[in-house]
Amino acid sequence: MSTAAWRPDDGEKLGDALHHTRKIRFSLEVMWSEIDFLPDKIDATYAVRDALRTISDWLKAVEEGELRDALLTRNYAVIRPVSLACPPSPASLSEIRAAMQVLQRHAVLISED
Repeated sequence: MSTAAWRPDDGEKLGDALHHTRKIRFSLEVMWSEIDFLPDKIDATYAVRDALRTISDWLKAVEEGELRDALLTRNYAVIRPVSLACPPSPASLSEIRAAMQVLQRHAVLISED
């Protein structure tokens, strides 16, 4: 990984790279977070949940490709948010949390905390 400094146009490149999927991603996350609160008369079947997972997988592939094309990954590590559609197991979440704490301790990961 490069230690190149942040350039003013990097934020614009990031926005451009994710521009086409941003609204779909937000919509998907809202649908996924609200699916369990549907009225009893409306059942979110396995087919609906599978469809949301399929859309999430498609978005992930598109977003990763766009980020690679924008060359952001040459200078930066991009950490994908945890998906509500396909959340990791509790054990995996614990491993992810531990890894991020190590990166923060060594000032490699910068967060808003």
